[in-house]
Amino acid sequence: MVSWRFFQGIPQFCTFLLFMLQIAQIRKNADAIIERLKIRGIDAETIIGEVLLADENNRALRTQMEQLQANLNNISSQIGDLYKSGNKAEGDQ
Repeated sequence: MVSWRFFQGIPQFCTFLLFMLQIAQIRKNADAIIERLKIRGIDAETIIGEVLLADENNRALRTQMEQLQANLNNISSQIGDLYKSGNKAEGDQ
């Protein structure tokens, strides 16, 4: 999700248009959306570019978070197995 601070310098009408569009639509049809907004007199190339960059960063961070969560779950499972097998001292390390 894009931070609200991202939208501070963007005119309110542009912000409204961006919220009406799904991020998947923007990813898929960025050029077409930019062209349609130009017809309305809105230069959205920079705005759409920044939205796509923020989305890319969000997706990368989310992937990293999911990998860390998977590692945590794996370690927690190993600790549980150590406790079950009676190696409490090893599990506490």
